Amino acid sequence: MPVGPGRVTLNSVFNYMLEFRSSDLPANPLVAYAGTFGTTENGLNEGVFEYRVFSTLGYSLGAARAALQWEHRPSIDATASVLDPDSPQLGAPSYNLFDLNVGYQLSEDVSLLLGVDNLFNKRPPLTSADPGNDPGIGLLASGVINGAFYDTQGKRFYLGANVRF
Repeated sequence: MPVGPGRVTLNSVFNYMLEFRSSDLPANPLVAYAGTFGTTENGLNEGVFEYRVFSTLGYSLGAARAALQWEHRPSIDATASVLDPDSPQLGAPSYNLFDLNVGYQLSEDVSLLLGVDNLFNKRPPLTSADPGNDPGIGLLASGVINGAFYDTQGKRFYLGANVRF
């Protein structure tokens, strides 16, 4: 839509998991994994977030454009909590990433792009940790950093060009 001398664009994708159930064997009951890290049994992918949001807000003015991207993942429970509701393992809090990019169309055949991924240098959460473990007696909370769902590289910059021949 036109705003001032330029145009504003908004693109948003929302995904909601209605149901995700699995059983390790056909004779066993189905287990509901939605809202948890899920299971890899039966060749399934893990990371069964209840919902996810990915949005891009952009502004263009002539040959110049800028866009801010927002990726949101809600809080999620550890898989162990499905099988044992008293499990002390932690899931992860909600997680938001922002990316920024700007571009300029130099000519019909050449455009430049500059961007920053993970604009605010958001760290990935430690998941599946057991906060009940006492380091004083040799038990560490452990945990993992899940690079499949959270940014493990930190803030990074890029510069690119598109050239048509």
